[in-house]
Amino acid sequence: MKLKCDFVTNSSSCSFVMIGVKMKNKEVKEMIKKLLNKPDMNEDDDDLYKSDLPYGLTRIWEPDMIGKYIANGSSDGAGLSDSSTSIEKLEEYIKLVSEKLNVDKSKIKLYTGERNC
Repeated sequence: MKLKCDFVTNSSSCSFVMIGVKMKNKEVKEMIKKLLNKPDMNEDDDDLYKSDLPYGLTRIWEPDMIGKYIANGSSDGAGLSDSSTSIEKLEEYIKLVSEKLNVDKSKIKLYTGERNC
């Protein structure tokens, strides 16, 4: 029997590591409107549902969160590759998320998981 001791993926999911903030769906939509500078955006506007956001930020759907990827796995089943990120770079990401989302740094967390890709 073979054991895999890291993220497990299949063809429809990608592993990720992100510094970000979980929000309610309504809060995410309001934040996207602010980031895109489109306060009057309607629910049927496709831009409201994009994953790639300004400033290198990303939206993840389940659970709803916005943040900055530290690592993002591939959909070919390879999972996350070995990598490292300096503490200084992590501090930059925390500052970016805090400033662009206008949230206190205490609300920002390190998230790991899988997303649809």
